Amino acid sequence: MIRAGATFWIKYHSSRHHLYFAVTSARTADDPVLLVNATTRRDTSDTTCVILPNEHPRIKNESVIEYGRAIVCRARDLVELPSVWPDLYCRAEDASLSLLRRIQDGGLLSPRLAEKHRQLLLSELSYDGGFSLEEAPAG
Repeated sequence: MIRAGATFWIKYHSSRHHLYFAVTSARTADDPVLLVNATTRRDTSDTTCVILPNEHPRIKNESVIEYGRAIVCRARDLVELPSVWPDLYCRAEDASLSLLRRIQDGGLLSPRLAEKHRQLLLSELSYDGGFSLEEAPAG
């Protein structure tokens, strides 16, 4: 249904679209999907996960994952809403596996990710055969 690594342009917190990364997968239409967004790096940014230009085709400036603004959506909404409200939601290119893993690992480390969101992420990594931070591949 929705796989971790899918990305969406979503207009949610502001008048501008932000690129959101699905960091959990949904197996059914009603499963929750945890999404975190990338934003341009600023002095006060959470730098747990920094993304350099072109690490994703839509990232053009040095960016960070803003774990404090994570959202949860039903998979059904992520599939259906782009056709209902294309000005609010649209799909973008998937993240590479290495970028996805960095974003997921950052979620486990970030002090700004809410505990309920951290639990969803831990469930994903446990189910998906994810690795612990000590076992994470270098680079």
